[in-house]
Order: sequence, then structure tokens, then C-alpha cells
Amino acid sequence: MDSTLFDSQLKQLAALLNRSEFEFASSAPVLGAVFQRLRQRWNNISTRWYVNHAVAQQVAFDTQLVQMLTALTDYTRQLETQNAKLKRRLDDMERLHELDVRMLSMPGHR
Repeated sequence: MDSTLFDSQLKQLAALLNRSEFEFASSAPVLGAVFQRLRQRWNNISTRWYVNHAVAQQVAFDTQLVQMLTALTDYTRQLETQNAKLKRRLDDMERLHELDVRMLSMPGHR
């Protein structure tokens, strides 16, 4: 996966961690405010205590997950850099070995 694409996706994940509560609204002209308050009160009674706890747990998990993905991405980049350096060293060693083999195969060398 392209690292810039992966970085972008990680940033999008991190941005999703900022959750906000749903705000009830009504477009009814006269009774809209009354409906809005009734919905809000019913939500406070029926679900808020449970949902807020579940959301807090999910946010904590998601935060840890994004942090772990970020750390793994950094570690992968370090390994890729180290791998590239080792590849260059191996290529250099292989070239030197080929030179040694050619020189040793020339007449008069032993």
C-alpha cells in the first residue's frame, strides 16, 4: 500500500475519534421545539446512560487502535529503510564477489 495513502487513511481514522452527541431537531413550525424537548428528555431517560458508557468504551478502544496502527506504520517504515540499506550492502558485496571470481579465474592468479 502506498504510504501517503496509508497516512491519509490513518488521519481520517484519527479524525473520527472526535465524536459528538446527536442533537435532536424538528422542522415542525409550531410544535417543533416541544417535540425536540420531548425527544431529548426521552433519550435522557431511556438510553443516554447506557449509550454514553458504550460510546466511551468504543472511543477508548478506537484511540488505542489508531495509536497502535500509527506505531506499526512507523515501525514498518523503519524496517523498510533498514531493508533498503541491507539490500544496497548485499548488492555491493555481490559485485565485489563477482570481481573476485573474475580475478581468480584469470590466468596467473592463485
